[in-house]
Amino acid sequence: MLVKHHRRPFLRLVSVAMVICILLATAGCEMPKKSKTKYTDYAFDFFDTVAVITGYEDNEAEFKATIDELYDILRNCHQQYNIYLSYEGVNNLLAINKVDKASGQHNRVPVAQETWDMLKFSKYIYDLTDGKTNVAMGSVLSLWHKAREYGADNPSKAYLPDRNELLAASEHVDFEKIEFDESTRSIFISDPEQSIDAGAVAKGYAIELMAKHLEEKGKTGYCLNVGGNIRTIGKRGDGAKWGVGLENPLADTVNGNGEDIYISVLELVDKAMATSGSYQRYYTVDGVQYHHIIDPVSLMPENRWLSVSIVCNDAGMADGLSTALFNMSFEEGSALIESLDDVEAIWMTPEGTIKKSSGFSQYERQ
Repeated sequence: MLVKHHRRPFLRLVSVAMVICILLATAGCEMPKKSKTKYTDYAFDFFDTVAVITGYEDNEAEFKATIDELYDILRNCHQQYNIYLSYEGVNNLLAINKVDKASGQHNRVPVAQETWDMLKFSKYIYDLTDGKTNVAMGSVLSLWHKAREYGADNPSKAYLPDRNELLAASEHVDFEKIEFDESTRSIFISDPEQSIDAGAVAKGYAIELMAKHLEEKGKTGYCLNVGGNIRTIGKRGDGAKWGVGLENPLADTVNGNGEDIYISVLELVDKAMATSGSYQRYYTVDGVQYHHIIDPVSLMPENRWLSVSIVCNDAGMADGLSTALFNMSFEEGSALIESLDDVEAIWMTPEGTIKKSSGFSQYERQ
């Protein structure tokens, strides 16, 4: 059953295949008698993408009550982690990034627990990935964002950020300059030219908060999909695992027979999945496409991979690791994945070659 909720036009389309794929049925399983009804709801208000929540409940009223709670969490995170818009009564990342005109310095900003915890988690991801996922790169990412937005609106005048400006901005990306005051739960950026952009972590972290809320309430039989970042809570209501199709960006969906639309179909229970891809958000300069994932070393969108997907227990971890591995060689990325428990990855090269971590096949439909 489809439940309508929070509908409005959204600014960026996520992959249609990825949005639909969570509804794939699991083949080859003996299904127990269905006892709950499946409901699906869509929202377009958060993180500039589409959120799809599928859940099994006894009745529609119970499902609506649950998704309202989940959207409250997602809305709060959307506001807390926003770097472009301010909200009344909310000290978000935009407030942290703001430089006081009189002093020329950032202000020390008391923040909500969700923001405090997300930035602490971001520091953990930063250390784990040796800086490959760095939310302190706002100074660099803002130059690319500005160029990308201008290029999207003015294709004939699209440009690349000035190399000297990128190099100058890269001098202000030190995570250690983000200071955490435990006594007041406040954040202070000691470098006035530095800023935070949590796009590589925030969405996944918000999804994990939603999942934890469901688990604390004893809810099961839910699949959360926010812009292609997925978290499953329990099995489906019919007893099957959740089927998740990993889109093949090279598939010929117009003239092909459809057999290659997915590079893999996963079967997940209580797992998160996130994908970083060069094909999802990009703009074109002089006939060349430049995606949105910026390498912290070269300061450019590199083309090592067409997509990298992570499967693990935590949606924030999956989000942060997929960005990091996109900016690593296979040798470096696979070494990191093999060092972690319950974390697997799949890579796709621009030529279509597929590489997998040693335990990835356990999640693939046979």
